[in-house]
Amino acid sequence: MTPAAIHSSHRPRMVVTEQEASTIRPYAHPKIRICTRRSTWCAHRDAGERERGQQSLMWTQATVTDDRKAYLRSLLPEIRFAANGARVRLVPGSLRRRNEDLFADRDPTSLARIAAAADADGLVFGHTHKPWTRGIASVRFVNPGSVGKPKDGEPRAGWLLLTIDDAGSVATTMRRVPYDIAGMATGDPRGGRLAVRVRAGHRDRWGSVRSEIITRLAQESDAAAIAAIYNAGIRERIATFETAERSADDRAAWLRGHDPRYPVLVAVQDGVVVGWAGADAYRSQVCYAGVAEFSIYIDPGHRGKGIGRTLFTALIEASRDAGLWKLLSRIFVENTASRALCHRCGFREVGVCERHNQLDGVWRDVVIVERLIPENQEEG
Repeated sequence: MTPAAIHSSHRPRMVVTEQEASTIRPYAHPKIRICTRRSTWCAHRDAGERERGQQSLMWTQATVTDDRKAYLRSLLPEIRFAANGARVRLVPGSLRRRNEDLFADRDPTSLARIAAAADADGLVFGHTHKPWTRGIASVRFVNPGSVGKPKDGEPRAGWLLLTIDDAGSVATTMRRVPYDIAGMATGDPRGGRLAVRVRAGHRDRWGSVRSEIITRLAQESDAAAIAAIYNAGIRERIATFETAERSADDRAAWLRGHDPRYPVLVAVQDGVVVGWAGADAYRSQVCYAGVAEFSIYIDPGHRGKGIGRTLFTALIEASRDAGLWKLLSRIFVENTASRALCHRCGFREVGVCERHNQLDGVWRDVVIVERLIPENQEEG
């Protein structure tokens, strides 16, 4: 089964919240205008909805800066992808207009016309902030809800798990996760972005279904699990030059003292921490603040299940959101599994440092890997 995770009608990494994007949004591409009206034109079903919409508009007009408007203008008008023969199309409002409201109780004849023109097996859209899904003709219509504007009265962020099986059938699962709106408003790198990244349950080669993998920011309560996983890597003698195992108290102190500019994440499966990944300062000088060294460790009993790539992808995204422009590390030359993972996640091998250090009295070579984060490397 091929999964795709769609968190909202706009990517959660953006600085502007879904609340802002839903009211001040780009229109017909490429001639884009930004709303400056004193009343919102969103569809309202009652006085409460209208009041919340008006509050959103006033807040947006007072808060959204020119650089955030420029980001909105840069958003793609639509995204298409295919998996197992199924075609999926993501649009902000509808196929016809970016700001068109597609509510679940819309005239069925109108929805049928949209389905006929969809040129897709799945149509994912937003704008109304109310999640719903339905099969219309041969097209699966899906609204995953929104982030930051609970028009349906639900304060948590909505996200959609879209699963496409081997036959190309599209199935949907609606979920809600806590969303730190205050953190987003203050720019706190540990809050306000959708910290959860989910990889769908999928079938292994024996046909059994693996449960979902959730990645999130590490907490002090994760210290014991992080220590156990790290210690397993230390004992294997292929991941680090470190030989002294760590205690839960040591890892808890490490998390408390860790610079919040550099993310530390854990991967959770069935409520159990099965891996962790972290970024740390490359050098103490301010000029290197955007360069970080990374580490990633997976519990030995959970390797080979895609957890490493899921966790690594989340770390890259979190590093991008934190403003980092490069990740790098040194890997034992013999650690072919880690080198392959880095390659799959867009890293390049810069070169080999010979006899970099001794481990158990034996000189070991390491290969330097690096990955640029181009979104944070604008000139000037």
